[in-house]
Amino acid sequence: MTVSQVEHDVDVQVKEINKNKNTLFGILSTELGEAQRQFKTNRIHQKVNAKGNPISALNKWIDEADLKSKTEFNNISEIEKEINEINNKINLLDTCLSGISTVNFKNLRSILAKVIIKPKTNLSQTVIKWLEQGMKLHNLNPNNSKEKEKCLFCGNEFDVNKTTTNILSIISSEYSDALNDLEYAENRINSIIDNRNCQIFCVNRFFS
Repeated sequence: MTVSQVEHDVDVQVKEINKNKNTLFGILSTELGEAQRQFKTNRIHQKVNAKGNPISALNKWIDEADLKSKTEFNNISEIEKEINEINNKINLLDTCLSGISTVNFKNLRSILAKVIIKPKTNLSQTVIKWLEQGMKLHNLNPNNSKEKEKCLFCGNEFDVNKTTTNILSIISSEYSDALNDLEYAENRINSIIDNRNCQIFCVNRFFS
């Protein structure tokens, strides 16, 4: 093999290495842009000298992700596979966070910290719920201008204003409102716990 052939082979290998480095840097830049978009911030910055040494930059990102073992990559396919796995974990986490965001924990803490006196009524929360549903079905509210309505359950007529006032005096209380808020929060939290994606994320996060 002549010197010129060796130089040619070396030149080809250098070009291939630079091509792969540019490809990896492009992937890192794309993922960084996606992370900035998802987290709605520009405070996430690329690693120093990522363009010149993208392999080092990728390993730094992996170390910061608190992975238990450092992965050694041999080619672009392995890198893309790892990125896909990370994206799957991000999607699982996003599902969990979306569910958690529906729970107003600030309001929940406020309710739990407040001393609320239970009204002197023998009505259970189940009966109160039934009355609330009945009001919705019959459109009973202070803005209802009708004098009489026909009960959808028994068929008898009743005084709209009087019935509305009487029911509201029972169900519209701080205690009842607090119970409704707590029940809603409980249902939301249970739905998050029962969510298959959140279960998968927790297993992957704590046991993998």
